[in-house]
Amino acid sequence: MRLQKVADILTKFNRPLVAFVKYVALWILAMMMFLTFADVLLRYIFNSPVPGATELIEFMMGIVVTFSVAYTAHEKSHIGVDLLVMKLKERTRKMIGVFTNFLTLGLFILICWQTYILMTEDYHSKIISAVLYIPVYPFIATVTVGFVILCLVLLAEFFGLLGEVISEWTR
Repeated sequence: MRLQKVADILTKFNRPLVAFVKYVALWILAMMMFLTFADVLLRYIFNSPVPGATELIEFMMGIVVTFSVAYTAHEKSHIGVDLLVMKLKERTRKMIGVFTNFLTLGLFILICWQTYILMTEDYHSKIISAVLYIPVYPFIATVTVGFVILCLVLLAEFFGLLGEVISEWTR
């Protein structure tokens, strides 16, 4: 019961965050599309591509992917292969869901930690991009934020699943 309330509170907290990152990812994806279009157009018509377009698209791609993964997890729209799991009992499926969600949460907490470490190292090392000389750390920080939001979504889902399993055990 309490875990389900915690999951509901976390889900309500996550909803505006996920909506924000969804729209940020959409706008960045649109900018990537227009930048690619301009780069190709200028390359073939004027033989002069947009300087650093590939570099900018690489940076934008990291943001789009991490923000989109957080949104997909929140909407529970991820792809799952449940060929074997569907043959199991409902209770067993929920326990497997709790276990896999716990492992996923642990993995992404480690990823958050490591991307934060990478960001601080790049900040102190003053690492910049090769063509445009843009500092790299803000993009890594944004990726870290995307993974933190994903962890919050996974935590809410974990508490919800764990609450369901515990409530079935206590019946």
